[in-house]
Amino acid sequence: MSVPPSSRTGVELSLNTVIIMVIGLLAAAILIYLLATNVGRANKGLSGCIEKGGTCIDANQDCPEGYQRIGSFFSKDCTGDNQVCCAKPLS
Repeated sequence: MSVPPSSRTGVELSLNTVIIMVIGLLAAAILIYLLATNVGRANKGLSGCIEKGGTCIDANQDCPEGYQRIGSFFSKDCTGDNQVCCAKPLS
């Protein structure tokens, strides 16, 4: 008993659809991985006091002349419990 060619088309179409979906999911996973790792690297460079040309000081001290306190977001690499970042203002 032979299967007519018209009844195979549905099976081939669904197999092709599954293959395309798998390829699409793999491409999406790779893209998400690349974006996640690059965003992490960018955030690391942005969040450092030292990378901004600043210095970490105790929060109860004044910044050196020509420096100003910048937000706590940039003080992440200041290791003391009560330290802030002082950096030169952007001109």
